[in-house]
Amino acid sequence: MILLDALYVNYGGAMNLLRYLVEELQQAAVDFYFLVDSRCGDEFCSLPKVEYRVASLKARKAFYKQHKQDFSTVLCFGNVPPPIRMNAKVYTYLHNINLLKIPKIFPWKRRLKDFAKQRMIDYYGKNTDAWIVQTENTKNELKKHILLGRKKVLVLPFYRLNDRLKESKSKLEGRTDYALIGELSYPRGHGIILDAWNELHKRGYDFTLHLTVSHDNERQIAYCNRVEELQSQGVKIINHGFVPISELIEIYKKSKAIVYPSLNESLGLSIIEAIEVGCYVLIADLPYAHEICRPTKTFDPQSVDSIVDAIVQFDTEGGRHSELKVKDMIVQLIKLLK
Repeated sequence: MILLDALYVNYGGAMNLLRYLVEELQQAAVDFYFLVDSRCGDEFCSLPKVEYRVASLKARKAFYKQHKQDFSTVLCFGNVPPPIRMNAKVYTYLHNINLLKIPKIFPWKRRLKDFAKQRMIDYYGKNTDAWIVQTENTKNELKKHILLGRKKVLVLPFYRLNDRLKESKSKLEGRTDYALIGELSYPRGHGIILDAWNELHKRGYDFTLHLTVSHDNERQIAYCNRVEELQSQGVKIINHGFVPISELIEIYKKSKAIVYPSLNESLGLSIIEAIEVGCYVLIADLPYAHEICRPTKTFDPQSVDSIVDAIVQFDTEGGRHSELKVKDMIVQLIKLLK
């Protein structure tokens, strides 16, 4: 039997990946035992072999000691290898690149917390047989920041695109807008994109920018207040907040390009989505970007002038169509586990 250990996973992109993996394991008739973070509520309670536990080191260690002999294969999906050595083949899927290359833009408390997690991942690395990551960029960062010894690192990206998204690819004629899709996060570049749009307005370029930032916490509210301030000055920014897939598709279909000043990404689903819908990609000139796609334009993500110049040049001269370089490898991942 396979153990799918998803402790520490309870929200965001990792949660969406987990849902996809569980559905595909069921469809492939794989016999698996599912260890779930108690913060997930009752979402997975209908599965035949599921156990909820508090996502603590103590609870996780107790589970592994109790089941040391019970599994042939283990997949740790929450970035952290097992706390003890198992009598099984163990894979650890590391999908949070910010636990490896910790952004300097994070507040110091967040950096300290993530550094502690990084050291824990490093320490328990002796208990995994191989690592799985989504891109070569993450593989390189893993080798740089975690003491791997001779252990394998397998690059097996997987992601799910909504069928309505894949069916919505349309001609670029009539598209005039730009977008940065994704929730507010320190490394994603939401701050500098506002600076860039303000500068574009000052230079006489009134392009429309679409954002999808929620209003759920103090930092998001402060950001949305700044958006409203720029709007009052005539800067064309529309913040849609959190949107369902139907509305997200409409944003993509209005946008001829996404502008992506992120400092790092584990995969970058919105980049994949944008290309699938026919958008051009204007993106940071960093290794992660070139692993995911062949972009139309690149820029320095920490320079307002570089971002502005790339947008103006693209709007004036156009550019080559962006092309994906990654593909969904869920079938290969499940084959590996089986």
